[in-house]
Amino acid sequence: MGSTKDISLTADKIMDDFFSDESKANKRYLDKIIEVSGIISELKVVKEKGIITLKTTQDFGNVLCHLSEDTSQDIQALSEGQRITLKGVCTGYLMDVILVKSEVINE
Repeated sequence: MGSTKDISLTADKIMDDFFSDESKANKRYLDKIIEVSGIISELKVVKEKGIITLKTTQDFGNVLCHLSEDTSQDIQALSEGQRITLKGVCTGYLMDVILVKSEVINE
């Protein structure tokens, strides 16, 4: 994915934007490389791919970061409650904001 990013923001900000006006948020974020920071609320591995959930202030909805294959190897080094910044491609919103091909920027 390289070092470029289109937008840098917090998990709360991107969730709030989708929650308040989904079509406007789609125009702004969809298919863009997003750097998002937040607190890890859940770590899991599904079919050898890591998924990091960042908590938000919304009662329903989080930011789900599906890790790239290389980054999935490093998920054991992370822990819930940890502040983290990830970069990934935003694919939309379905109760949660989804980022794919995500990489850890800092731990």
